[in-house]
Amino acid sequence: MDPRGALRLAGVALALGCSGTTPRPTIVAPRPTATDAGSAGVAPDNTGVAPQVTADAAAPGAPVNEAERALREGLDACERGAYAEAARAFEAGFAAHPSLAFAFNAGRMHERLADVDEGVRWYQRALALGPSPEQRADVERRIAGLRDYARRQREGFAQPPPGDGALAREAMQWFQRGTRMFQLRRFDAALQAFHAAAQYNEDVPELQFNLAVTSERLGRRAEALGAFNNYLALRPDAPDRRELERRMQALAQPQ
Repeated sequence: MDPRGALRLAGVALALGCSGTTPRPTIVAPRPTATDAGSAGVAPDNTGVAPQVTADAAAPGAPVNEAERALREGLDACERGAYAEAARAFEAGFAAHPSLAFAFNAGRMHERLADVDEGVRWYQRALALGPSPEQRADVERRIAGLRDYARRQREGFAQPPPGDGALAREAMQWFQRGTRMFQLRRFDAALQAFHAAAQYNEDVPELQFNLAVTSERLGRRAEALGAFNNYLALRPDAPDRRELERRMQALAQPQ
């Protein structure tokens, strides 16, 4: 049996290997209903998830469950890095079997495609389906990340992180000074301010992003490359990961 068919969905999202990218997107497997399992010609195993169905395993003439087919197609497309194809498959799965898992997976694929509107729409559908507190927090964080990405695209720099204590008051003051200097195109002053903020806590994704883009504006390629690496280490699921990796490749090229 394909091990992907035996994933457990016990109220938490599961990481599933999806080798077409680094990092691998988080995918969850939907829990079929008893009707789903019966229509596939198999009973759920002790994980509560019906195994993958093959032509040999299915009863003669039994239709392959549409949700199961969509799950397999979505996972296969994700493995190949074909995120638009995977999104369509998970959306088809949602139409056949409306579930939190399919809505979340569709949102993840649109997030990987940096499609803000569709990503937010599918994540909001997931929120409407009664996620656990842990799942809700994860989905809400992803929605905020997509909206932050859209704002970065407009403004060219990251806004301060939400008031969750990531930055001390003094560090926040330096961060805000850096964004003001960046807007005024005073990039030397902006970089000094962001470095001052980093003295308090450098493990803040928004701060590392701003250090990177400001260093890039100043032609400090090695510093920009290091800060982009730090940003992606802190925010591995960033919607603009592919774009940033292209910028990093350019920065790594000899002048």
